Amino acid sequence: MATKQNKILLLVVVLLTIVNLASLLTIIVKVKSIHNATDYRAELNSEADSVAVWPRPRSLMADAGFDEQQQLLLRESVKIHRQRIAPLMEELRNANNALIEEVTSVTPDSTRMDALAMHIGELHGQIKAQTARHMRDLWEISKPGQRETLISFYHRLLKGEQPGPGHREGFRHRRGGGNRYH
Repeated sequence: MATKQNKILLLVVVLLTIVNLASLLTIIVKVKSIHNATDYRAELNSEADSVAVWPRPRSLMADAGFDEQQQLLLRESVKIHRQRIAPLMEELRNANNALIEEVTSVTPDSTRMDALAMHIGELHGQIKAQTARHMRDLWEISKPGQRETLISFYHRLLKGEQPGPGHREGFRHRRGGGNRYH
């Protein structure tokens, strides 16, 4: 009788050990995947990238020489803009995650992938429209002498480049084409 109880107790201990090891392995894999994703995002958001491609409102205020009233209006405009696009950004993240899941599934559905891609494009369009409205608000806040700085800021923000000298439209060709217009 004691041997049977010992066998049952040993079986329970072995099963609990296996369950604990499986849980530990799951946690390790999950933490590793989160760590890898964080490293990837950190690479994308390096300081050089953020300065070159994503100018900040603080740099705009300094470069354009905004007075205190303009700075206050700019901060308020940025706050409102972020509130307006926050739900769109959340929906975009969810749609991107759904697309990743579909792409990596065992049997991906091309119709669903197409629909998700179109939805993501629509969200990008809505975000871009909100950004354009925000940019127009900044244009209205600025004084005529500050608008050249805004033009340069908009080029860096939207195209990742500076406008050519005397050209508001900037370079048509990002690499190798100079500022020739065809």
